[in-house]
Amino acid sequence: MNDIVIDTNVLLHSNNRNDVHYHSANETLKLVLHNDLFLCVDDIFDIDKTKNTSIIGHEYNTHVIPGTSAICFILDRVTKRKIRPIITKNYKNVKLKLSKMIKKGEVKNRHDVTFVIVAYGSQDKMLVSNDYDDFNKENRKYISNKFQVSILDSDEYAAS
Repeated sequence: MNDIVIDTNVLLHSNNRNDVHYHSANETLKLVLHNDLFLCVDDIFDIDKTKNTSIIGHEYNTHVIPGTSAICFILDRVTKRKIRPIITKNYKNVKLKLSKMIKKGEVKNRHDVTFVIVAYGSQDKMLVSNDYDDFNKENRKYISNKFQVSILDSDEYAAS
């Protein structure tokens, strides 16, 4: 493996001891660091919010709390130049097909489509997400079959 896309919820779960995914979310981040994987994002991610043009980066900057292990994980990837930008406008056909899922109500958060598009454009086509509202088992299977993107939750990823 060379790269990965991580949904914001996994980062948040890694800091919440009361969350059912706490241990596997932390194990996921440790595996990424141990294997020195690139963290894929859309467009240009910068921890300076004024320079960031990434939707995923915006979610990270907005929701991940400073001083937590999740922000340390992000800073590690940034300082080691292990952030891989995927230009989503190169994948308009994928975005169009995924947008139909939003219109049908199958995916409610339009930002989640960005995570799938980035995974599609990545080398390993792997998204780790604990979001079963937008990425229920049926949607995960459809996305896997249609776009060859594997969506695993942190329990599945940590066990692999």
